[in-house]
Amino acid sequence: MELLKAVLLRIYFDTCCYGRHCDYQQVARNAAETVAIATIIESARRGECCILGSMAVINEMNRIKDAALHKDITDFYSATAKETVILTIRESMRAQVFQAAGIGVTDSLHLAAAESAGAAYLVTVDDDFVRIAANSRLSKVIVINPLTYLARGIK
Repeated sequence: MELLKAVLLRIYFDTCCYGRHCDYQQVARNAAETVAIATIIESARRGECCILGSMAVINEMNRIKDAALHKDITDFYSATAKETVILTIRESMRAQVFQAAGIGVTDSLHLAAAESAGAAYLVTVDDDFVRIAANSRLSKVIVINPLTYLARGIK
């Protein structure tokens, strides 16, 4: 199992990736990102990568008040994420470093979880998160939009 972890590209999806398909799909960007996320998931199903989540994702999903939306997103998470990173004091402390650089509280937890799990990429549709993480250069994890991820031809 450890050898498989070392070989597979590890990709962390933040919460917005699990919910993008529920966003208004008449907006071209939403639709394109939904297709990009589905393409990455298909790549994982072919065994080309491993998609990760974390307790930060689960905690965020648990704040969704609409029962049908909550069920849709949590079911999608369960079917997609092959690993759930448990947040410890180590990740919390690392998240504080990211927060000091201007990354939001929840986003910093996502980045710390991705880093802890050995993810190469953290995929998000949050432009501010992508920009701030790129400017901070505090992590080896690349925070990237799903469209950019696919445009780079990453597998």
